[in-house]
Amino acid sequence: MKDRLTLIKKIEEHESRKVQFEKVLKDISNYYFEDGNLTFDLKTNDFNSQYEGEIIKFNDDLMKSYLKSEIEQLETKINEMIESLRRFQHDS
Repeated sequence: MKDRLTLIKKIEEHESRKVQFEKVLKDISNYYFEDGNLTFDLKTNDFNSQYEGEIIKFNDDLMKSYLKSEIEQLETKINEMIESLRRFQHDS
């Protein structure tokens, strides 16, 4: 049962990320969208990053492509986890 609950939690986390990406993609794809920026939050334990949190303007087409790719990957992972849940049910 613990494995199923862990899997359900992971599905929820992936679904939440997918929804976030879909919202950003929708906004970037809007006719009235002008431009966008992003920043990175880097965490590491093996070197000192030289990045200082500067704002970076992104290319709209590249960002749309990236977001679509992330959404597709998340959908694939979600479907795989749902299939694993189904196997849990059949094995129980």
